[in-house]
Amino acid sequence: MEKIYKKIFFPSDTILSDSVNFVEKNSVALGCDKKTALKLRLSCEEIISALYKDNKNLNPAEISIENKADRTVLSIKISPLSLDLKAFNLAYKPDLESQKINNLGLAIASRYVDDFSMEELQFEKILINFSVNKKYEAKIKDIESPGEINFYRLVKPSRELIMEFGSLLNKVYKTFDFYPDFFHPQRLNDLLSFGELSAVISVNENNKVTGGAFAIPTRPQMLEFFGPFVFSLNKKNETAKDLACHLLEKVARKNYKGVFCTFYDNSYFPEKYFIPTGKIQNKNLQKTAWYFPLSDDEGGKTFIHPSIKDYVLNSIEKQDLPRDIHIIETDSVPEIKSSVLASKISRQTKTSAVKILLSGSDFEENIDIHMDYFKDLGIENFTVDLDLCDKFQALASPVLIKKGFKPSIFLPCGAKGDLLVMSKTISFTGDEN
Repeated sequence: MEKIYKKIFFPSDTILSDSVNFVEKNSVALGCDKKTALKLRLSCEEIISALYKDNKNLNPAEISIENKADRTVLSIKISPLSLDLKAFNLAYKPDLESQKINNLGLAIASRYVDDFSMEELQFEKILINFSVNKKYEAKIKDIESPGEINFYRLVKPSRELIMEFGSLLNKVYKTFDFYPDFFHPQRLNDLLSFGELSAVISVNENNKVTGGAFAIPTRPQMLEFFGPFVFSLNKKNETAKDLACHLLEKVARKNYKGVFCTFYDNSYFPEKYFIPTGKIQNKNLQKTAWYFPLSDDEGGKTFIHPSIKDYVLNSIEKQDLPRDIHIIETDSVPEIKSSVLASKISRQTKTSAVKILLSGSDFEENIDIHMDYFKDLGIENFTVDLDLCDKFQALASPVLIKKGFKPSIFLPCGAKGDLLVMSKTISFTGDEN
């Protein structure tokens, strides 16, 4: 079960030592190894030292450390005041001639964890989350595929079945672009035990796994659907249809707006159950993204800049979505100067994904810096997520169009509002798409 330690720290001469000791002590109490505890301690140390370095900040910091199914999360709720938030950007480089060199610590804090997020709260506060994935050392069993089967039946996943399913997944998809433990059997079992994974398994007459599908929450109101996967040599289409149908029925009772699917096998994916919502567009892959609504869409505000108007309005019309549409006529910029972008990079598939954590007037400069940084790493495929309920994120679209990005996926309620994914590919022969 999830366990959390939480404490409020008030400004004092010992706030740095008290807070980092709190994080380190309780990380260990939650079962973290020394390396994980050190990463979380470092993140806390850099934030607190940057926030309280001049003794002018009189606001407290609320710090919590939480044990999730497959990760440990450090959360820090603060009033940023003079904190230079641009230092959280992956591509941030400090001005060595200025007096703000200490802000480099914020970049360190975000780079040395597996996931980093930030959101604006009420009363000029922000919530910063640092996550470190759990490491699974157990060796994965080499399980023989079921071959041809006479029949199959669908069952509720037990620990034994989900572990067998995970082992078969690793056998087939071990080279795919996920972090090494993503399909680890023990991780899937932990997610199942914590109630974070919904799954359906198919078995043959010998109770051996022939296929499966699962869904996990990866966005605020959205489940991500993986599969269906079929490991038998025959009955692939029938098994896939049954797995998809039963899993969709199962998650329909959960409090989510919809299901989003991009990881599946083209050869037997049951397209008729889903709605196409765009294309994954990069040099290495051309694939449809699919969506399935789980509840009535209650509508909401959607801000649209004229540069993306046709694509977004066409998507809204196709999916018959009730929206309060606002066409942005002026290019006003947010009062905040520094934008903050969260970046994920895969060197294996040469892809990068960027989310706008905080909008700022320096967005164009910031995206240029990130693109240069990615090019130096040999990244060829770029995506940027825009939350269209945020006027200032919608205002980023003309900058992205100018830089060669194109709308590729429109996902209803994929963020706080509708999510628009902008994509760009680049070849190192000089051609860009």
